[in-house]
Amino acid sequence: TREESGRAELIADIRQGVSRISRLIEQILTLARLDPDYGAQTETIRLQEFITGIYEELQPHATAKSLKLTLNADSPASISGDATSLRALLRNLVDNAIRYTPANGAITIELSTSDKSAEITISDTGPGMSEDRRHKAFARFYRGDNVSETSGTGLGLAIAHRAAERLGARLTLEDGRTGSGLTAVVGFPEAIIEKKPM
Repeated sequence: TREESGRAELIADIRQGVSRISRLIEQILTLARLDPDYGAQTETIRLQEFITGIYEELQPHATAKSLKLTLNADSPASISGDATSLRALLRNLVDNAIRYTPANGAITIELSTSDKSAEITISDTGPGMSEDRRHKAFARFYRGDNVSETSGTGLGLAIAHRAAERLGARLTLEDGRTGSGLTAVVGFPEAIIEKKPM
């Protein structure tokens, strides 16, 4: 009946609202944990294993949205840092790409190394971001234009930026590598590069 249909829509709206509020609270708590006064535990982190974990965790979210999520991580490297910060950094960047990339798009996570540094890139085929918007993107609650259809909170990139600072990493936003979309680049200047076996 029409009454039952209306009730179902109302329940769906309430659930969506609760989910959004829960996510907002979770992200505000994450920002608080990344405050300079909040203690950090430094440890050696193997980047290959770490980003594989993020990839496996978020793969179902990408699949549910009909997105192709690919991981290229053949270069062994480690950093010395806080695992909580690294998780917040990478998870928010990948989650952001999943949220803003339309269905049937693609997202690629890639780890590359040079003699003394490592770099992780997250590239998507989403709507991209103008240079002007990139300058504002790390501000809290900034969501840009034409994103009302997503359930973002505007905190993902602010969290990623704070986490990168805490790790001594460099985070930049660039044009997508395939001519469309957005690429987030995370550089680790003090990485430990492992030699591949001959």
